[in-house]
Order: sequence, then structure tokens, then C-alpha cells
Amino acid sequence: MVSIFDDEEKVSDSTRYMKTTGGSKKTIIWGALVVALVIIAAVVAYLLLSGPSLKVKKGAQLKFEDMKKMAAKVDKIEQDIKKKQNEVFNLIKTAKEQGVEIPPEIYQSMELGPDEIKALEERLQKEEDVSYKGLLKSIVEKEKEIQKMKEELANLEKKLPRPVVVKKGDTHMKIAMDFLTKQYNLPPEKAKKLISRVNIFDYLVPGFKVWNFYDPEADVFGTFVTQGDAPISPNEIKRRKKRELITAKEKAEKKAQRLEQVKKSLEAQVADLEARKKQLQEDVVMLQEERNRLSKQLAELSAKVSDLESRLNSVWFAVGTKSQLKKAGIIKGGFLSSTKIKSLSSSLFPNHLDLRTSTVIVLRASDFNMKKIKGAWILPKDFYKEKVDYRVIPSPDGQQIQIQILKPEKFKNNKIVIVLK
Repeated sequence: MVSIFDDEEKVSDSTRYMKTTGGSKKTIIWGALVVALVIIAAVVAYLLLSGPSLKVKKGAQLKFEDMKKMAAKVDKIEQDIKKKQNEVFNLIKTAKEQGVEIPPEIYQSMELGPDEIKALEERLQKEEDVSYKGLLKSIVEKEKEIQKMKEELANLEKKLPRPVVVKKGDTHMKIAMDFLTKQYNLPPEKAKKLISRVNIFDYLVPGFKVWNFYDPEADVFGTFVTQGDAPISPNEIKRRKKRELITAKEKAEKKAQRLEQVKKSLEAQVADLEARKKQLQEDVVMLQEERNRLSKQLAELSAKVSDLESRLNSVWFAVGTKSQLKKAGIIKGGFLSSTKIKSLSSSLFPNHLDLRTSTVIVLRASDFNMKKIKGAWILPKDFYKEKVDYRVIPSPDGQQIQIQILKPEKFKNNKIVIVLK
């Protein structure tokens, strides 16, 4: 790079030279002009060479293919880190199975930091147990490799746009759409068109990283998926899905072979079936009639079963005030005797509640010619206890009351009398 200050030193040297050689004043002036032109040329060269290049460097962006290669490298490093971490885990597991004491700093963390590694190295130098020393040495070496790869990964990620870490429920399509429509304000239709040109990964796992790139000038979009912190890599998922497809294909081919055999067998029977066609048609008519008859019987039986199930699971009840129930001949009892149910005739218990679907009986004052309902109780009183088997909940205005069944099994297929007061 050319420096202006270097040219100034040249001017001083030229001036001194002209003075010492006894040049005339005119010669000195022309010499100064020449040096000045040299300085100007140097400044222009500096601006041309350094200025634009700095500007380009500052505003430069990675090319699409470079980003793709870097994303692929990120994915490989992430997978290598997982592999090394698994190797450390297996070392610890094997050592534990062999009875080797595991240092707490190893056992508690699979990802050791620089300080922890340094502490292990110090411990390694003092250790005399061969098996224990070998374990420490292997773990330290692998953890150093992991740290180095993490540093390389961090440096790579600094050069790439920030990725999207996949969460549960995320899809590659949604992440790509959000990137184009929210970060670059592209219309949804244009975003879909760009996305249709790239491969969308259908099996995202929480922890994956999705890298999106878009060049507005070239109108080029790219998206890549790397493993990130997920326990499995995208490539492994692809391989599994491929194996599943191959297995499904093999099953389909075997099924096709079996069907082909069945087809041949059926074709061999066509001649015989044609001869019996007329008889079969008559049988079909007969079977249709039989089916209709059986369908009707089944519907009737189903209705009876449904009704029977409903009855078996229902509580049957009569409702009214004490005087209304006495007048209807449902209860008996007077001033000196307790109130009891007089008759259990089914005709006197027309109401029922299927306890499979509801456990609440709602009663309205207007249905019983009452201005208000203050409360209620259930007969037989010695069998059904309030607040134990049922609960009475009157409305604040007294216009209705709810009988909440607390023990449905105790009420099933039984008859009760609800006395309003």
C-alpha cells in the first residue's frame, strides 16, 4: 500500500539534492512541481486501490455455493462432535462396568470445559492406577478434540446467517416461509415459488438447525438442515426413511406376487363361475332379502338393547310436593308417622335419568305450580343420605333446583321419590 508520508520524505530529499547541486530557483520550482504531481498520483492510486476494495470488503456477502459448502461443513462438525461425545460416554460406561471409580467432574458432565480438562490433565500426571490413568488420558484427548471442533464450529457459524433452531411442531416449509415473508417481506406466492425450487426436509427433529439464504439481486433462495443439538443427523433420518421405503417396497412386491397367484387361481375358476352365474344371481336376490330382514331385526334388537342398557343405568323418579305426591298415591305418612313410598308401580315413575350421560336432575318451580323451591329430599330417606349420596343445589332466585347424584352406582336401576319443599 502506498503511503502519503513516504512521498513527503521523497520531496525533502529532492529539494535537498537540488540545493546541494546549486540548481537555480527555477529548477527548484520545477522539481517541486514534479514531486507534487508524484504525491497527487500517489494519493489517487491510494484512493483507487484501497478505497473501493475496503468498501467491497465491508459490504461483501458470501456466495450461495460457499454458504452451502459451509453449512455442509457445519453439519459434519456437529455430527463429529456427537460421535466423540458418544465415545466419551462409552468409555465412562465401560469403566463403570469394570469397577473403575469415575471422577465426579467426568461423571457429572459429558461436555468438559477448558478448566475441567486442565484439572483432569493435572490429575492424570499424578495418577498411578494404570486403568484409571488410561481412562483419564482417553477422555482428555477426546474432550480436547471436541473443544477444537466446537471452536471451528463457532468460527464457521460466525460467517453464516443465524440459523433457526427447530422446536417441536416446526416444519421446514413454515421456517422457510417465515424467513422469506418476514425478513425479506416477500409476498407469500413468490415465497412459495422460490421454496418449490429447493428440497424441503420432511422430518425435522427438535434441535436441528435450519440455515436459510436469499440473494434478492439474483432472486436465489437456498435452505439447508444440519444436526445441531439433535440426537440424530438429517442423513441418518434419510437413511432410515429410505430403509423403510425399501422394506415397504419389498413387502409390496411380495404382496403383488401373492396377488398374482391369487389372480391366476381366480382366472382358473372363471369358467366354473360363469356356469353358475344364473344360480348365484338368484342366490344374491335371496341373500339380499335375507339381509334386509336380518338388518331390520338387528335394528330392532339394537334399539331394545340400547333401551335396556339405558334402563339398567338409569334412576327412575317421581317428583312433586308432599301433598302432590300423596294425592297421586306415591307416598304415605302423616303427622305422627314418617313419610314413606306407598307404591313402586312403574306407571308412577315416568321420569328417568341415564347416569352414564348425566348425574344432575334439574327441576323448575313452574313445572310444579310452585312460586319458589326452597329445597328437596329423596325417599327412601333411610337409604339415600343427603350430602353423602346426593347434593341439593337450589338457585338463588328459587326458580329451579338441582339434584346432583354423588354415587351413581347406588341409584342405578332404582326408583326414588324427590319431595320438593
